[in-house]
Amino acid sequence: MATTQKTNSSKRVRNKIPMNEETLNEMIRKKAFELHEQRGGEHGRDFEDWLEAERIVKAELNKKKSRIRDV
Repeated sequence: MATTQKTNSSKRVRNKIPMNEETLNEMIRKKAFELHEQRGGEHGRDFEDWLEAERIVKAELNKKKSRIRDV
């Protein structure tokens, strides 16, 4: 049983993403550019892309946090 606890602890550490503002902004920037490209590179919607990317990235991070807590 001690082995299982050690394994679960190891998973938590491995799955944890070191998060700071710079890392978060980089993730959002990449997602915003991806959205821009998916629209065919249409200009003038950078703010909308940023907000949508921010929503998507934060939702994904919250989902990952929930999974880690459940382990």
